[in-house]
Amino acid sequence: MGLSEYRRKRDFARTSEPAPAPPADEAIDPHAFVIQKHAATNLHYDLRLRVGDALKSWAIPKGPSLDPREKRLAIEVEDHPVMYATFEGVIPEGQYGAGPMMVWDKGRWSPEEGTAAAALREGMLKFRLEGQRLKGRWMLVRTKYQGERKGARGGARRRSAGDEGEQKHWLLIKERDREASPGIHAETFATSVATGRTMEEIAAGAPPRAPATPPVQALSAAALAGARRAPMPAKLKPQLAVPAPTVPPGGDWFHEIKFDGYRLLIHRRDDAVRILSRRGLDWTSKLPDLASTIQERLSVDAVLDGEAVLLDARGVSDFQSLQNAIHGRRSKSIVFFAFDLPWCDGHDLARSPLEQRRALLAELLGSRQEGRLRFSEHFEGSGPEAFEAVRKHGLEGLVSKRRGSEYTQSRTPAWLKIKCFNQQEFVVGGFSAPEGSREELGALLIGYYDGKALRFAGKVGTGFSTETLRRLAALLRPLIQAKPPFANPPTGADAKGVTWVRPDLVAQVQYRDWTSDGVIRHPSFRGLRDDIEPKSVTREPEARAADDRASKDRATGLAARASRPSRERIGQTGATTPTSRPVVYRLTNPERIVYPDRGHGYSLTKRQVAEYYEAVAERMLPHVAGRPLAIVRCPAGEGTKAFFQKHPVKGMPPAVGGVDITDDDSDEVTRHLMIKDAAGLLGLVQMSALEFHPWGAPASDPDHPDRLIFDLDPGPGVAWKQVAEGAAMLRAALADLRLTAFARVSGGKGVHLVVPLRPPSKSAPGHTWPQVKHFTRTVAETLVRLAPRRFTATAITAQREGRIYIDYLRNTRGATAAASYSTRNRPGAPVALPVSWDELPGLTSGAAFTIPSVMRRLRSEPDPWAALTRTPGTLPPGFDA
Repeated sequence: MGLSEYRRKRDFARTSEPAPAPPADEAIDPHAFVIQKHAATNLHYDLRLRVGDALKSWAIPKGPSLDPREKRLAIEVEDHPVMYATFEGVIPEGQYGAGPMMVWDKGRWSPEEGTAAAALREGMLKFRLEGQRLKGRWMLVRTKYQGERKGARGGARRRSAGDEGEQKHWLLIKERDREASPGIHAETFATSVATGRTMEEIAAGAPPRAPATPPVQALSAAALAGARRAPMPAKLKPQLAVPAPTVPPGGDWFHEIKFDGYRLLIHRRDDAVRILSRRGLDWTSKLPDLASTIQERLSVDAVLDGEAVLLDARGVSDFQSLQNAIHGRRSKSIVFFAFDLPWCDGHDLARSPLEQRRALLAELLGSRQEGRLRFSEHFEGSGPEAFEAVRKHGLEGLVSKRRGSEYTQSRTPAWLKIKCFNQQEFVVGGFSAPEGSREELGALLIGYYDGKALRFAGKVGTGFSTETLRRLAALLRPLIQAKPPFANPPTGADAKGVTWVRPDLVAQVQYRDWTSDGVIRHPSFRGLRDDIEPKSVTREPEARAADDRASKDRATGLAARASRPSRERIGQTGATTPTSRPVVYRLTNPERIVYPDRGHGYSLTKRQVAEYYEAVAERMLPHVAGRPLAIVRCPAGEGTKAFFQKHPVKGMPPAVGGVDITDDDSDEVTRHLMIKDAAGLLGLVQMSALEFHPWGAPASDPDHPDRLIFDLDPGPGVAWKQVAEGAAMLRAALADLRLTAFARVSGGKGVHLVVPLRPPSKSAPGHTWPQVKHFTRTVAETLVRLAPRRFTATAITAQREGRIYIDYLRNTRGATAAASYSTRNRPGAPVALPVSWDELPGLTSGAAFTIPSVMRRLRSEPDPWAALTRTPGTLPPGFDA
């Protein structure tokens, strides 16, 4: 752009902004970048990257986000002189951009591929940042739609990307790497990295101060960055951690012991103390000794956030003993570990960096690890080493917290909880009768919420003390009801002698792992959680250590099952018919090897393939049942002669059905394969089907597709990360058209993007196959025009070198694609698997999942496509019906 536009907009006799001065440019790093927070007419952030003798600049209305899921609009503006990288101050009234400006972040940047100038011309700049706040890999992608410009008579018109003097719109995206941090965004940080000042202080002309934390002995609430005068809040919602499977790496985190106790917020004001539970209930009368300790130890008004625990002889927290102590009015031995300070001495510290809040808290409480009020110490350095240390000591786990994070009063990925063993809360939905010498009750029937539905998760019948059983029985009797509260109540022996209750109680349960049909194994009761809202209880990820152990158990189990003697009738692991009865089916040659070991370390029998389809049936059937279907049959197993079949033949199992469909060209009626339930699915497995390929329309209305698909197939020389980036670009383009895309690795080389479409209704006809094909072709060709070096829409092999082929031809009547959860006729038993957009960049290929890994995944991962049927879209004008 040059600097002429920058000069034209400014009067350097009035503004302190730097005038272009090439000799002074040498003082600025040739690879410098800066992000400036700018409170002009609208608050925004300016990203500036030095390219040659100027700062290429973009205005980001919402500021950058470290969350890879958040794409932030970045509007390209005029180039700035390189000396602007140091500017912080106030632009005076009457000047362009009047208002205070802060150096929000600064450091070095470098392009990842080629030269910056070439990448910017092409519309895709991938780069690395090494700033004080932003680090790692980032991406700027120019969008198809641009800003508006005034016409000759003052009217606005939408411009294309080729207009001269255009205001180009880009997207700033954080790539998924170790520096990515969901939940961390621009507003997380409130001070200048250059002077330590807030925007208010810059506007007031306050002198610079060191941005680092002041020495501990000089700490006060007013000295903390981001602190502001405010009255003590009557109530606060505690900040909550997001469950995570592993400890985050890097030095931007510190790690605290995860206690097994009650979360409390303690308000101390004018020598009066109020103790509030996580749900805001007043517990002061339950913990009088702790209240007295707070009065004695604290000399200033403050709000402390922490956890009340009862420690055993080893110094490990014991939740059930804590609960019995509180309800038995034996609170003298209860210890409160404080770990945060959201308000202190007349100041709201929510916007202050976490490490500064904790430094002040440590000064207030002192370092003594004795008595009833203690500071919760943390580990610095290696998170994995800290995790191993707490695991060896039998502790519950770690809470990892990102440095610089604010106190948001919500569940945020800036705080992560990583468990050493599987333990979580469950909702109580019933109890069984006692047996033998047991009194009061036998076992609790427990579950968790999946949306609005309470899902049965098993029974817990161990871990109860006599005192706990009596208390439970007293609490459960008033809650008895006639009907089960579970959406999927147990049947048969599991339901014998059960009394159902209203789902008002929450139990904490420790367990080994989950079975493939969603029931916990080896559970043990730890206590009731009357501080947790039942409807907030969902299924959490399993602990890393337990997951590793379960993986080994699964591998051993596969090998053991492969050596079992043949049997003809099996079916028991969770696939059900519409009447919820176990599926029983005939399986011939169950021990025949279907997937031989080709260097993967395992082989799979026909029985094991059938067991896999039993396990995935509930998730797979919505994508194959009731649709015309084609299959790939491999009678002698993977790697041998296979054939494609779409019509039923004599001798197929009774559960495998068909549907009559009229051919478009000849008007001839032909019968296509179709299944309705798990029995049909397993019947095709009996027929040696290794791949399932459904239509994109239901059999009841084959002329109106209810989903469209893009198949991204990488050509030679295309790395996986380029495939993931291409999928993200296509997803963003569809989102601009108000269409929601869901991702599926194909089980081969690429990715499928599937978009649900609005079905026909009385008020609106459905989409036709010609409309869907025309639309997908237009989208594919548009992407090719925008990024010709990245994409091709031509199937010619010679044109696919180094490019991703966007296959839109699957959107025609009779065309099919591999179904979700379908195995593929390829070495290692890869699976076409739905995945979340968050995990796609972290995979290694389109064949990243196999039968063994999917079986493990089903125990802990929610369905990434659970919302597919709830988000149907409509093609944009010009394509719609």
